[in-house]
Amino acid sequence: MTTAIEVEPHHFVDAGDFDKAVLEELEEPYELQEIFLDDIDVDKSQRVLNQVRFGPVAYSQEHAETLRTALEQGAELPPGIVHRDDEGKTVVLSGNHRFPAHRSAGRQAMRFYVATGLEGLPTTDPRVQDVALRANVAHGEPVAAEHRLQQAGQLVESGQYTVKGAAEAMVVPEAKLRDHVEKLKARRRLSELGVPVDNIPISVARRLNSISSDGVLKAAARLVPKMAQKAEETNELVVALNQARSEREQLAIIREKSEALDAAGTAQAQARRRKTRSFVTPKVRRLDGALAVVTRFDPSEAQGNALPSEFRAKLKDRVREARRALVELEKVL
Repeated sequence: MTTAIEVEPHHFVDAGDFDKAVLEELEEPYELQEIFLDDIDVDKSQRVLNQVRFGPVAYSQEHAETLRTALEQGAELPPGIVHRDDEGKTVVLSGNHRFPAHRSAGRQAMRFYVATGLEGLPTTDPRVQDVALRANVAHGEPVAAEHRLQQAGQLVESGQYTVKGAAEAMVVPEAKLRDHVEKLKARRRLSELGVPVDNIPISVARRLNSISSDGVLKAAARLVPKMAQKAEETNELVVALNQARSEREQLAIIREKSEALDAAGTAQAQARRRKTRSFVTPKVRRLDGALAVVTRFDPSEAQGNALPSEFRAKLKDRVREARRALVELEKVL
């Protein structure tokens, strides 16, 4: 049984008390208590930290040392958050740097908000994870944007949040999160259909996900590893499939594509053939687009005093350079 000492709320100054703010925002009941450090399950608390702060450096020794120094100089750190799980263990949800800082500073106990509404729940429960994710983003060592995006995806996957709500909670762009969630859904759908996803880029998986029929999707996905230009060829295939009037026609299109891929040989052989024939690279396509802009440009836009003199001189030099480059280009075409 964990021993705790009740702490009067007025003994703590609320400035910077982000953990309390998170609990109140989520409407999770809590009690401020002083918990003996020896009563905390270190292994389970570390697993929570690894779940909310991804990567090999989830724990920062330097940050913990900074907090220890602050304690030794007389500062008081805000309380963390703990909950008592389904095994009765006291698990830190927020404060996994403050906790070791207190221990190394020679403290026997630390103030925590005990999330009483989460008592008896496993740490994998969506409500528990929600508190841990939100609290760890709110303060302490900054969480990388890429990791916050993944965490926001977890909140949406839990069913507890909309994309907009998760984006606001994890401080990530809503459009970027929506794109991330769509990719996750596409990968999950393929996995549920028994399709190996290792050889399917996530952007390709998302494109395939627009196929409504599971049977057609599964058949189309099997062709992707054979493709030399996976994104381009998948897009062409999906467009053709979605224009077909029936599933029977869709499967016929897939059979034709499969026969063509088998006839072309391996993806590497296809790539070599594409390279030696009239394959248009992205750089050449950009050049073509730039030339189109130039040929459509109305020279009168640059006449008179429409441009500052310095910019006009710079533009004139750029035109001369472009003329020389175009002469050389024309020679090799």
